[in-house]
Amino acid sequence: MAVLERRLFELKIVDLNETLVRPAAEVHVRCHPGSLDALLGAECVADALRRRCLGPQPEMTGRVALHVPDGRVAGYCVSIPRAGVETRNRILTPRVAAAHFLRRVWLSPALWRLAAGLVVRRLGIGPARGGPAGSTGAGAADSSPPDLGDRASTELVVQLDVDPAFRFSNVGFDLMLDMERQAFHRGARRVFGWVARHNHAAIRLYEYIHWRRRVPDFERDGFLFISKELPADDAPAAR
Repeated sequence: MAVLERRLFELKIVDLNETLVRPAAEVHVRCHPGSLDALLGAECVADALRRRCLGPQPEMTGRVALHVPDGRVAGYCVSIPRAGVETRNRILTPRVAAAHFLRRVWLSPALWRLAAGLVVRRLGIGPARGGPAGSTGAGAADSSPPDLGDRASTELVVQLDVDPAFRFSNVGFDLMLDMERQAFHRGARRVFGWVARHNHAAIRLYEYIHWRRRVPDFERDGFLFISKELPADDAPAAR
């Protein structure tokens, strides 16, 4: 059996900005082939990121890992400070998704099939489906978490995506530690999210940096609820 060698890339992690929105959206689409996000396209994901992270009153904060030698976006992470139970735990909002769906549905047979499937499930004719195809990383499920105490000191990790060309490397690890440091400096003392149960690589990453499943195990639509405490005397150290 071949052994995959973990690669170490030189990275620079910066705030998501207008220049990086489209490249980050393209990474997202490559990471989730077959999902609604990918069918709607990078323009749709970029629109959602722009509205939610860069708008006049941003509800999300985003960080992007740049590959230093060539400036490529290797991955990105978005989170919601002081997350409330009403927050939608994914990047696309219904309004943005609907707008881009209406623009693209006429040219995409896959979107026609998706629309038909949604109607069938809404009418209760077909079997229920689990989480979105291709969802990886924390925050992909739409669900309210168990009680975490003070919401003002809690941050929700909505999405962590690593470009397929940079997988099996330090990108996801560095992005998560960076997110924890940023959250700590914003006043968070715990972080949480969801991870697809089948995504064993992501689960191993979170366990390695001391994220833990809630006990008893909390699951919805194939996603595990995970969280980590960020105590004041143990802030994530810079690498």
